[in-house]
Amino acid sequence: MSDIKKRLRKEKVVTTDKPQNNNEVQTDSVNEELYRLEDQIRNYMINKYTKAVNNPDFDEETYKSYIEQYLKERGTRINSMNQRQLVEYMYDQLRGYSLITPFLDDPDVEEVNINSWQDITIEYSSSVSKAKAKRLGIVDGLLTLDKHFSSPENAKEIVDKLLRKEEFGNKLDRGTPIIRGHFGTNKRITASCCPVLDKDRGVQANIRMINPQTMGREDFIKKGTATSEIYQFLLGCLLCRLSEMFIGETSSGKTTMLSSLLGEMPNETRIITIENETREFDLVRWNEDKTKIINNVIHWVTTEKYDQEKLLEYALTTNPKVICLAEMKSEEAFAVSEACRTGHTVLTTIHAKNCRAAYNRMATLCLLKGLDISYEILYNLCIESFPIAVMLRQLDDKSRKIVEITESYLDENHKPQTKTIYRFKTTEKIYNDAGDVIKINGEYIKENNLSERLIKEFEELGFDTEFLNDTKAGETIKSAATDDIMEELEELMGNIPELNTESSKITNIGTKRQRPAKERVNMPQKRSVEA
Repeated sequence: MSDIKKRLRKEKVVTTDKPQNNNEVQTDSVNEELYRLEDQIRNYMINKYTKAVNNPDFDEETYKSYIEQYLKERGTRINSMNQRQLVEYMYDQLRGYSLITPFLDDPDVEEVNINSWQDITIEYSSSVSKAKAKRLGIVDGLLTLDKHFSSPENAKEIVDKLLRKEEFGNKLDRGTPIIRGHFGTNKRITASCCPVLDKDRGVQANIRMINPQTMGREDFIKKGTATSEIYQFLLGCLLCRLSEMFIGETSSGKTTMLSSLLGEMPNETRIITIENETREFDLVRWNEDKTKIINNVIHWVTTEKYDQEKLLEYALTTNPKVICLAEMKSEEAFAVSEACRTGHTVLTTIHAKNCRAAYNRMATLCLLKGLDISYEILYNLCIESFPIAVMLRQLDDKSRKIVEITESYLDENHKPQTKTIYRFKTTEKIYNDAGDVIKINGEYIKENNLSERLIKEFEELGFDTEFLNDTKAGETIKSAATDDIMEELEELMGNIPELNTESSKITNIGTKRQRPAKERVNMPQKRSVEA
């Protein structure tokens, strides 16, 4: 459909209202003519084929035959576009999701934003190819459509159709002017209309593609999201049963990072994921023939009856080795803390300004439980639950980075302490002529060594702590991992009883990478960033 839509920008529409008349009306205003034709066909279908219009499961080919019948009776055509292509386009407008249809399944699209019936923008991931960006006119990851819906009512109808098809149970109206939910397997939507939105804007909708791409260890290293050492450190913490909390705003890459780390776990590791309404994780592994599941994973999502806290309660009774709660956002934070403190390994995410602020927010969420426990005690419990905190951020050049990793613990006086282990330091920002940041360069620094307490936990599980000293405090981290890292992690996995099987081996960990420096092209106005 996208190729058809491109041609529509330049083609002329030719129509005759009556088949017996050969008078053709030509116009360069293709959009307006298409809108008029769409309205005509819609009214025709409503008046003549009401059952087809009202039945979302009506046979597609039969519906298209009705459209084709209308076009033939009136001699409607578009130059350089055959009738079948026009039928497909009109069917998409009437039964599909109009202008946004081709973007809903595009693997490079992260968000579709309908800001009003006349304003539609598409946000692409940083992985979109340069050729595709140039062809579509994507600028800094954003595409603003030069076409729009035919009217405020048409925009609202498209959003209602999407909600209705996915059985949300209601539609946008004055009684329910905001709806939030999900559809498909990986799409989340928030939509609104009048009276919370100006009536003349028609409708607003944000459609977010959840984790549209699967990324592995090498992808994170190649893109600079993490170095080999940092990735291996996080994986080592997980293998050593240390709970980790990932912090960042929306689209910072938290879920993608969690999915990658969990994807490294051996098939025998029993993993349970708990998500709010929408399932983002897909950790199930199949054999080569796709006939048998070979790992031990359970994916759960919340319902009206079973919230995250209730599912967590059930998860603890199923002997999991790792529990992944997609996001802490309410009173379930206390239950998460208790799960960690009773020996379970938990990975989770939370929205906060930085690593230290994440513990404050988690303690505040625990207060929502209404227990007679002071904030100070709750804060200490959070510190005890998650010794490792990881901050991710999407920078101004659209790249995603792990910008800080901290270790938190209670000292000998039972006072909470937090120190930065790794930090990303920006050394240079490169701007284009318009003053926009197009490239951020930097380096990862190891600011502090791990505490003796954490090192002891590593050693108790057979981890050779020489790996932790690969980079000294205050040094810049090497971009390539050493072969020793692979040996240490494989040895670690062999020393953990439940992982001591041949199929549990991690392969290609720490492979050396030597890539030539990439020349910068058309990147003027370099500015160094002060330390």
